[in-house]
Amino acid sequence: MYVQVSGVLLIRKSNWETVAFLLIYDFLKTTGRRFVRSQLIRTENIDKAVKWLQHLNHKKYPEHPEETLQRTIQNLRDKGYIIFYGQGEYELTESGIYECERVANQLNVQIADIDETIQMVKEKHDIETIEKTKEIIKTLSPEEIQSLLKKLNLNE
Repeated sequence: MYVQVSGVLLIRKSNWETVAFLLIYDFLKTTGRRFVRSQLIRTENIDKAVKWLQHLNHKKYPEHPEETLQRTIQNLRDKGYIIFYGQGEYELTESGIYECERVANQLNVQIADIDETIQMVKEKHDIETIEKTKEIIKTLSPEEIQSLLKKLNLNE
């Protein structure tokens, strides 16, 4: 596994697909495999999506996140992860459920790895705040980052 200290790496080739699966995963946990577009594209979910995009080092702030999310949902449907029933109703397929769970688990693992790396640097350099730790990590060379990861057994 490779961990990027300044943010989370891509879990899928598309940041938007990652975000869509994370949003849908919330429905999977609470209401099951069926969801409605209007629930998915609520303001609080769009806010979450934009925040996750930042963590995924998305190249720019999305201009029309609702439209992009809708297009992504259509792409997931075309790839067989979601069934569209009409009237804004969707259902995850078995492969969609698997992918939702995989994306959520992978994100949790990467966040834990990043948190562990930050904590190790904080202790090694006797730093008082996480903010100062993050600043130091940003100045490390790729070799120093790889050395940290080896110590933590986080890279393969």
